[in-house]
Amino acid sequence: MVCTVKVLSVRMGALSLDVVIGLMRCFPCLERLYIESIKPGKKNLWRRKHRNLIRSLDIRLKTIDWRYYVGTKSDVDFATFFLLNARVLELMTLQVKPSDFKEEFFTRQREKVQLDKKAS
Repeated sequence: MVCTVKVLSVRMGALSLDVVIGLMRCFPCLERLYIESIKPGKKNLWRRKHRNLIRSLDIRLKTIDWRYYVGTKSDVDFATFFLLNARVLELMTLQVKPSDFKEEFFTRQREKVQLDKKAS
């Protein structure tokens, strides 16, 4: 396997875990992912849908930079997927709107994305 693409930037109208998983299959050596989502996706339910995939997909992402995180259930599910399954993830940056830049917002989001259960 020739691994040439290690950095990818994606702009999505609606956030979609299925699209990102498809891209990771096309670019298996992806280490850095930059995401810009204009609006939250409808659902990013992965626990049942991608249960078998998680065992076989080697997620090599070390860095995820996500622009326009708003904290909806779809956003939380998307972030949680990578926090729990990307074993070499070193940094996930969630950029938020200035109006959400408050300690109470960050506290709620830490609880929602289960930071204490990160993959090891």
